[in-house]
Amino acid sequence: MQPKISAVINVRNESHVLRDCLLSLSGFADEIIVCDMKSEDGSADIAKSMGCHVYTHEPAPYGEYSLPTSVRRASGEWVLWFDPDMRLPVETAERLKQLVKNEEADVVQFHLKNRVFGTFVSHGHGSGVVFTKFFKRSFFIRNDDIQYRIHSYVNDVLNQPDARWLKLDKKYFLIHLAYEDLFDCFQKHLRYAREEAKERHSQGARFKYSALFWEPTRKFLLDVFYRAAWKDGMPALVFSFVSHLMLVQVHLFMWQHERDALRKNQG
Repeated sequence: MQPKISAVINVRNESHVLRDCLLSLSGFADEIIVCDMKSEDGSADIAKSMGCHVYTHEPAPYGEYSLPTSVRRASGEWVLWFDPDMRLPVETAERLKQLVKNEEADVVQFHLKNRVFGTFVSHGHGSGVVFTKFFKRSFFIRNDDIQYRIHSYVNDVLNQPDARWLKLDKKYFLIHLAYEDLFDCFQKHLRYAREEAKERHSQGARFKYSALFWEPTRKFLLDVFYRAAWKDGMPALVFSFVSHLMLVQVHLFMWQHERDALRKNQG
């Protein structure tokens, strides 16, 4: 008997993309768990109308905060951690079913096909990394109480000695409709930067002028030249530049944390 697959999705006012996301999971996921962070645009109603199991969670800076609760609510042996702005291609779904049937791995990583500002890009920011989105539930819940790290929590949880990892071939990608609007892109990156700065500060990192200039510059040069953002024109270049600016913001927020803490101690 084929092991059961659960999809877990975190939503916050994403009704404009949610329906197509859920449709792409039809025929693949045996159940879909939707964590609704008090959406005000009917996202929860859309999910319920399409047969999803919906529960409410307080709004959080990023989706990892609700992930342990969603995974524990799931009943599948496998979990696909998905986003409302993602789509599951048919070929990728079939490959996942195959590896589940054949017990090929415990944790699966994907490349993303990113659409930014109306254009699919395969170079620049996001093209050189893989994302952990499919894993055995049992491996996750036995270690899910560790400290959160933005964009790293899932890997931290699943980084266990007996876990078998599989990085899928690039032809089995996930579609990511990243950003259609530049203003929205800036807003989300600003929020991520603030949270990452808090996280770094709590772990003992401190503001340094050298890091302020070197880390973002290194990132931008890697995206533009090594990952060849220029090949995809302005959308990829802008996406890479905004990601560069996010790292600048991270360091500036760290500077602000230290400045505020100093004022508080002096007061």
